[in-house]
Amino acid sequence: MIVALFRGAARRDALLLSIEDIHWADSSSLEVLSTLAPALAEVPLLLLLNYRPEPPIAAPWTELPNTVLMQLGELTPEAGAALLSELVGTPAPPELLALLDRTQGNPYFIEQLVLALIEAGALTPVDKVWQLSGSLNDIILPTSIEGLLMARLDQLDETRHELVQVAAVIGRRFEPPVLAGVYDNPEMLDEGLRELIAIELILAAQQERELAYLFRHALLRDVAYEGILYARRRDLHRRVAERIEQLSGEQRDPHLALLANHYLQAEEWQPAFSYQVRAGTQARERYANADALAFFRTAAEVATRLDDAAAPTGLRRQAEIYEQQGDILLLLGDYEDADACYCAALEILHALGERDELWLRLWRLRATVEERRSNYAAAFAILEQAMRRDTDHAR
Repeated sequence: MIVALFRGAARRDALLLSIEDIHWADSSSLEVLSTLAPALAEVPLLLLLNYRPEPPIAAPWTELPNTVLMQLGELTPEAGAALLSELVGTPAPPELLALLDRTQGNPYFIEQLVLALIEAGALTPVDKVWQLSGSLNDIILPTSIEGLLMARLDQLDETRHELVQVAAVIGRRFEPPVLAGVYDNPEMLDEGLRELIAIELILAAQQERELAYLFRHALLRDVAYEGILYARRRDLHRRVAERIEQLSGEQRDPHLALLANHYLQAEEWQPAFSYQVRAGTQARERYANADALAFFRTAAEVATRLDDAAAPTGLRRQAEIYEQQGDILLLLGDYEDADACYCAALEILHALGERDELWLRLWRLRATVEERRSNYAAAFAILEQAMRRDTDHAR
């Protein structure tokens, strides 16, 4: 339907559809783009996609004849020098140009290098441009972008540093109501956010009627997150999840995936399992099959950590999750893995000695797998085997 809408609109007027940072996209969105791309040859629709090469994403459009792939590499020394001069507002002196080698042509690294020098007092404003106020030999600068970002974060006072860490746990995008419920100094929240914007660590991002904030770069959020001690990170994820629950009340459907992730990172296994299953069910109802499969697979892993994992109720729960995975794989045409999931569920029920509706349904689904493969004889054999086992059990 989405493809039909774009094709219909493009037949009326030529369209340009530009989407940035699709390396952050969910699998369902990538599936839509993969389906839309082949239609571009038939209608005046230009699709401009922006994404990072690492880690790689599924990009089947690169194989299409009407695709042009433009990969941006590192800045040349000349381009790096031009960017540096633009940032300081004047042709960069030789002492600054000598620092470009460590940036390896990374424009974000160059930008952060200038900010670090400003914060260290090595660059001072003179007539609306930044000029060196002394020798750079007295300043120790990290040699990697991660080290540089970590050094900038370490210069924050305790309350601002905590604010950045809490925001990093929430995600690259974070909203004030969630932040206020987790940050230990809520009375200083507004002032802290303004200061973080002023020193270019975060940005304000208005989305519809809600004000939210973004880390200026994903790497900045990653460095802040990795700097949190493991135990504190778990505690913050738990508090963020509880705050989202508090704010959403009974209307939690829009937040199921977030809650599933935060409770998983908090290692709170029971709510993590519950929200993984609910998020998987929601994704499946929306035909986001790849997302649903990922949620159910995580749920199956979490189920083994629950207190009753080895009890009959826990084992049966795992069998039901295997069935859900199998159903999605069957729908996607991955017959081998679907059958493996059904077999795993049957092994659990066999160990429990159960021969109920679920047991019968799993045998029928195994037969359906063979039927989809056009292996009708094998499908009949599976059904006969199930009936024979059911009869033996009844005796």
